[in-house]
Amino acid sequence: MYFCICVILALNYFLLKKTEQTCTCSQKFILFSKKVKLKRLIHNRQGRGESIYQAKVIVNMKNTLYYIIRLMARKLIYFVRHGETENNAKNIRQGPEGHLSEKGRAQALETAHRFPKHKGRPQVIIASPYERTKETAEIIAKELGMKVKYSDLLVERRNPTEIIGHEGGDLDVRQIVDRIDKSYHSDDLRFSDEENFTDLKARAKKLLKYISWRPEERIMMVTHGIFLKMVAAYMTYGDALTASQYNTLSYFNPIENASMAICSYQSHWFTKDEWKIIVWNDLA
Repeated sequence: MYFCICVILALNYFLLKKTEQTCTCSQKFILFSKKVKLKRLIHNRQGRGESIYQAKVIVNMKNTLYYIIRLMARKLIYFVRHGETENNAKNIRQGPEGHLSEKGRAQALETAHRFPKHKGRPQVIIASPYERTKETAEIIAKELGMKVKYSDLLVERRNPTEIIGHEGGDLDVRQIVDRIDKSYHSDDLRFSDEENFTDLKARAKKLLKYISWRPEERIMMVTHGIFLKMVAAYMTYGDALTASQYNTLSYFNPIENASMAICSYQSHWFTKDEWKIIVWNDLA
């Protein structure tokens, strides 16, 4: 009995520390609030005549079991690509800047209408902080009566400086894009200052780990086309993913503005955790 109590207390400490490592500042504030709540529960149990040790053990055991149940539940992740931007319409390569076009705002609203406003809606909306994803997420959140959280894990691949702001049909731009996106090359190829395949793969892996440790069962993530393809590729191939495999998958699996990719995640105790792509490039 004593051994079981020690294991559960140690597991509770591990889960709390692990969650803190994958949280943003705002989420850490929420964790702090939960710690305060736990202290109040312990204080209340002491008021019933229990010792501080008994109160801590009972409260921590309940908290740990509840958290484990939440982590083991099947998660649905709704990945949404941002709506059309003015630069998308002009075929101009983008950086962080770029507002939605009128069509893009309408697309975001149509996406919002696909979700219920109350029961069954996403429990959290997390978006890339880029202008186009921020605007898309805010339109959806307003329609659903929710707030938006932001994560740099969801930003678009950083393009080479040489192509940002330039039209996609320019000869120099086409040559650079063909080299990094449409050809078979080594995993560590880097043209200039862009986020290369190895960088992007590492970020996709980090995002999936971040999702696995979130307690919500229905998550909406508003992100970008190239990065979303990398996430899907990593779900499919894992650490074995190569640049050539990614470029092939990217070429044959387009993802349109404001379309959705619906994925599921199931954690397992003794076998490999399971990621599935249920729907790809689903438009309103």
